[in-house]
Amino acid sequence: MKTLVAISVLALALAGTAAAATAPSVATAPASAVHSTTATLHGSVTPNGQQTSWWFEYGTSTSYGLKTATKNAGSGTKSVDVTAALSKLTPGTTIHYRLVASNPTGTSYGGDQSFALLGAPGLQTFAAQNVSPTSAVLSGTVNANGAATTWYFDYGTTSGYGLKTATQTIAAGSGAQPVSVTVSNLSPLTTYHYRLDASNANGTVKDGDMSFSTPTSITMAQTALRVVAGQYVRLSGSVFGGQTGVALTIRSQPFGESVLTPLATVYSGADGTWTYLARPLVTTTFQASANGGTSPQLTIGVQPAVSLHLISGARFSTRVTAASSFAGKIVQFQRSSYGRWVTVKRERLNASGVAYFSASLLPRGKSAIRIALSVNEAGPGYLAGFSRTLAYVRG
Repeated sequence: MKTLVAISVLALALAGTAAAATAPSVATAPASAVHSTTATLHGSVTPNGQQTSWWFEYGTSTSYGLKTATKNAGSGTKSVDVTAALSKLTPGTTIHYRLVASNPTGTSYGGDQSFALLGAPGLQTFAAQNVSPTSAVLSGTVNANGAATTWYFDYGTTSGYGLKTATQTIAAGSGAQPVSVTVSNLSPLTTYHYRLDASNANGTVKDGDMSFSTPTSITMAQTALRVVAGQYVRLSGSVFGGQTGVALTIRSQPFGESVLTPLATVYSGADGTWTYLARPLVTTTFQASANGGTSPQLTIGVQPAVSLHLISGARFSTRVTAASSFAGKIVQFQRSSYGRWVTVKRERLNASGVAYFSASLLPRGKSAIRIALSVNEAGPGYLAGFSRTLAYVRG
């Protein structure tokens, strides 16, 4: 009986010992000495009375994938601080890690911790804002990634740039910080390229190329691209920004002249709009200018004025006029036939620019007729000229 009691006591003692054996206790602590490619991991392990080994798992996600060397934490019952140095990390990345410990009873995992490695700056360039004929606002964001960072914009009329804004500095830190700068002295109607550049102790980054186009400072439009000599064409436009009372100089360059010369002065009205009636004598190029800006050039072609009249004796007369004399030029007497103009006779203009045609040249019945002066006969500075169409019935 005494033997049975002794065995029972021993069994209970052994059972108590087994119940007391537990897996290690672990805690993951924040990292220290974080730089661009290195960091030190921290944590604590309590072996809980059994021989215990520990290591850190780490990687760029909570899947980890990498681990430090396995080390011994002993078999005590008190917490042991542990550290592991990491190296050859990728600058600018975020590293996740956790402490792992194992003894004969089991394996324990600490909570996930993370840190961001110092790295080259992160950049994002935005579309240009407040674009005017001569200026624009360039903007974007810069992430210093933990190191004092300088930034500026390259810009110019090609992707080779050639110009840059003043260099500015962002203090060490993380997270995207807005940056912007106004570039001035731009040219109207010009495409500019630009990119954001940033640099710190861990590297230099140049963002991708972007572009914008400056608008014209003055617009110009016309009611027609061609006009008969002696008639008017309306030129009109607006001043950028809708300014009222701006004095605009209208310049012209008639065919054969080498430069644009002042022709008239007009003033912008409500909403910055303006109008001018031009009367070109030959094909002429026009341009409006004000406040150092100019409109696109606009060319108006001029057709000689060609008349057609029925006169006595069943005859038709024509006269061709413009700034130049057309004496000796050949005109064509034409009639419409099945939708096409057919030349009935050619005649040379006299010294007064006049020619005559007999109605007997036409077939009997109704005819639609006109006089044509070809562009070759019209000569430099003129387009081809045509008279009105006249209906005539020959009996």
